[in-house]
Amino acid sequence: MTIPFSPYDFFGYLANGFLILCAVEYAFCGTSLAERDWKIGTAAFYIVLAYIIGHIIANVSSYLLEHKVVREWLNSPEETLFEPQQKTWRAFFFPIFYRPFPAETQKRVLDVAQNNGFDKPGRGLFLHAHAVVKQDKVTLERLTAFLNQYGFCRNVSMGLIISAIILLIGALIHVGQWTEVDSYKLAWAGAALVGTVGMFYRYLKFFRHYTMEVFGSYAELKQDKKKDESKIP
Repeated sequence: MTIPFSPYDFFGYLANGFLILCAVEYAFCGTSLAERDWKIGTAAFYIVLAYIIGHIIANVSSYLLEHKVVREWLNSPEETLFEPQQKTWRAFFFPIFYRPFPAETQKRVLDVAQNNGFDKPGRGLFLHAHAVVKQDKVTLERLTAFLNQYGFCRNVSMGLIISAIILLIGALIHVGQWTEVDSYKLAWAGAALVGTVGMFYRYLKFFRHYTMEVFGSYAELKQDKKKDESKIP
């Protein structure tokens, strides 16, 4: 019997969905999901529900964290890897993310790119390079690993933000009535925010490595191809 879920389904969707469910359960009921009577029907219901929630969180994190925060605000590694070392406040808080390629590597990638009709780095060059390098099996496996890792970290970072908000609300209200602040729920909300920062930094690391792998492999694979062609009489 083939298992219908891949490892990324579990870590990227199910785990994140259960994270949100656990936050809701504790915030508004004061209990843990582990205390429920886990019969087969109940377990199946929560697995499906967690999987659906996980997909929704993945869409939200892709739009907000990747496209809005990283690509539009921090700038994508597709560009920062080819820029001079920055000395801005963003580079101060995210030093590794803004670390560029060595000058020699930049030149090697751009030389190959120029031979293929690209005169500057950016999204267009990345898509071209990705289409080239994914034809190599070893490189594709490494890219898939980095993709799963940065996707997981990005999704969990978003899930922790939402969990912190849920726990904060749960710390302030109960069944629509204002009560005394629940310090335990407030503490868990703070822990979720700390986790958010940690997972966001991990996301940036793997996202940068993914882009580095694409461009680095692109330069070497194309160079090797040229060497092979030069040997043809």
